[in-house]
Amino acid sequence: MTDGQPQVRIVVPTRNESRNLPRLLSSIRSQVGVTYELFVVDQESDDDTKQLARDAGATVLNRPRPAFYSPPAESRNLGAESARAPLLLHLDADMSLPDERFLQRFVALFDAQHQAAIIHEVDIAEGFWNRVKAAERACYWNTGIECARGVTNDLFKAVGGYNAAVSSGEDMQIHRLYTQHTKVAKSDDVWVEHRTGRLSLQRLLTKKYNYGKTASAFLEHSQSTGGYSATGWVKEALLAYVTHPKVAVLNPLAFSCILPLRIAELVAVRLGMLHAGRQ
Repeated sequence: MTDGQPQVRIVVPTRNESRNLPRLLSSIRSQVGVTYELFVVDQESDDDTKQLARDAGATVLNRPRPAFYSPPAESRNLGAESARAPLLLHLDADMSLPDERFLQRFVALFDAQHQAAIIHEVDIAEGFWNRVKAAERACYWNTGIECARGVTNDLFKAVGGYNAAVSSGEDMQIHRLYTQHTKVAKSDDVWVEHRTGRLSLQRLLTKKYNYGKTASAFLEHSQSTGGYSATGWVKEALLAYVTHPKVAVLNPLAFSCILPLRIAELVAVRLGMLHAGRQ
């Protein structure tokens, strides 16, 4: 539903997402009771991504493709520019909304005291190590590790949008800024499906290595704004694993591999930090 003044601007960064995007677009178009505007920010896709988005009524914005993978901070900022809607919802192309009344529940989270909102994620993963990551992220529901994906347009502008200078932790940084201005809303009824596909152990560790190249900047910013130190993030994660025994019961093998994978990822991050320090 897009007639009239939109209540929500949905921003979706893309790069060759023709496999995933139709599912998300269909779930958005099925929404009832809430007006929205949909902006897809594309980085030089050479498949049908842009045409699929236009056919679904989205406004497509173009950005140059970076030489190396980087998180979509700049794309999210571009997609939020000149928003008419009072609320922003940042989604990824491999997500989908669970039912036709998701946006109604999302909008209901906001009031004068709550100008940002956490959207829980349910991972649908393929491959063993990605299922381990899914079990890990299931432990993060209702903990300090979850970050807001929804925010009022006014607050997003007030904090200056996402920090595009780092390749890791940009969602944590902006969440910390939100908490300095407002209470953050959440509800177990407001969640999205996240199809994370199949990632090998090598790809998971390579991503962490690349994140490590700007981890120092993220940690410095986090501590300067009252956020966690590196030790604090580890403690928060360990606490999340302990307080979610249901995940261990439902996925015992995947759960048992969370800690070994996290240790390997921390090593990869540290190696990335060392590499950045030598440059």
